[in-house]
Amino acid sequence: MWKEGKKAGKKDRKTERKKDRKEERQKGRKTERKKDRKEERQKGREEKRREEKRREEKRREEKRREEKRREEKRREEKRREEKRREEPPSPRLSNLQKFEVHACFVHVSLHEQKVFSTAEKTTKTTTKLHSFHISIPLPVNFEFQECIE
Repeated sequence: MWKEGKKAGKKDRKTERKKDRKEERQKGRKTERKKDRKEERQKGREEKRREEKRREEKRREEKRREEKRREEKRREEKRREEKRREEPPSPRLSNLQKFEVHACFVHVSLHEQKVFSTAEKTTKTTTKLHSFHISIPLPVNFEFQECIE
């Protein structure tokens, strides 16, 4: 009986240890799985953050480029405006050079200090009176000797 009891006790202890080891292994697996899932989520979050940072950087870079383009356009427009101010207004004769000019009438406007010219031009189909103006600054002591109409 004692032997049986001893063996019975031994078996009980053996099965207990077996169960304990199994539980520990499973518990370890559970914690490992838990850790793995946690790491995966963490990696996913980090990847999302990196991706968001990249997108944000791209947006900033695009904004910088756009701002540079705008600034360049403004500078170019200023340059053009400066050139326009510096250059005296040129007579617009290019239109007339394309046509035969038959008659030209010149009118001087003293109060505006400008010379206006009117020319009659002919094309294959029509004859038109074309007028254009040339800005000529007149001297202060300018006087008409004779008025011709």
